Amino acid sequence: MIDNPEDPVIREAGISGDATALALAFRKYGENWYGALVVARMENIQTTDQFKYFDGFGAELYLQWQFGERWWMISGGNWSKPDSDDPDAGEYEIAYAVLGLRYTLDSFNRMLYTEYRMDFGDLWDGTDRKNEVTIGFRWDFGY
Repeated sequence: MIDNPEDPVIREAGISGDATALALAFRKYGENWYGALVVARMENIQTTDQFKYFDGFGAELYLQWQFGERWWMISGGNWSKPDSDDPDAGEYEIAYAVLGLRYTLDSFNRMLYTEYRMDFGDLWDGTDRKNEVTIGFRWDFGY
């Protein structure tokens, strides 16, 4: 809860009230696949790379498909765009797609994975975001 929304520090950060969001989520799955989509309207939740809060819309898609006993292909994407009349947002936009491969060792609690993120978004000043490759492992010791 924002106690003093007129505080200059709060205003400078781009916050215009309390954080609110309305999200609609959908999912569908079968024995070897899963898909989910979330669409949201957000206010005072996300920040730009300049740490300025903005209001806007966003969506996230996630898909996975099991094509072997322990192999999974994953894909999806994320998109978030500030309202066009938000002066604090600049050219900022989140827009990327992900394609990846996962190998489960004995469950989803222990896995190896690699992902390629193709980024089409922009930073606050309009600079293109960079693509990324991630290689990692997950090992849940509590499992």
